[in-house]
This record gives sequence, structure tokens and C-alpha cells, in this order.
Amino acid sequence: MADARAAALGQLIPRFLIKGISTVVGLVAVATGIATISYVGILGGIVVLIGCFFALAESKQALHDRILGTAVYKAE
Repeated sequence: MADARAAALGQLIPRFLIKGISTVVGLVAVATGIATISYVGILGGIVVLIGCFFALAESKQALHDRILGTAVYKAE
């Protein structure tokens, strides 16, 4: 549940990786030389893009935030 505390580094790193999955998987594809892996990254990027529309709901959390139990609040 969101309580407006700063997220721990252990939550922020996976959040970054999920949010940037297309880039992360693209880098893995380049590093391994397996180009077909990049299709997984594209699909993941589409899922994250669609998941961003979850932020329009009452909870104001995108899919990656719901997965990790994080949220973004305006500074007061």
C-alpha cells in the first residue's frame, strides 16, 4: 500500500528495468547477437506503454508501479 515514503533502491532498480524493458532486452540482443530477442523487448515495451494508461485510474499507478508496489507523488 502506498504510504508516501521514498522507495528503496531494491524497488527502484526493478522499476527502472521494467519501465525500460525494450531498451534492456535490446541491449541483451545486441550483446548476445541474437536479433530475435529484440522482439520480446518490443512486446514488453508495448505492454509497458499500455500499462501507463493505468495511471489514469483512481490509484494513479502505472502497471510497473502496481507490480512493485511503488507510486510517484508530487513533492509538497
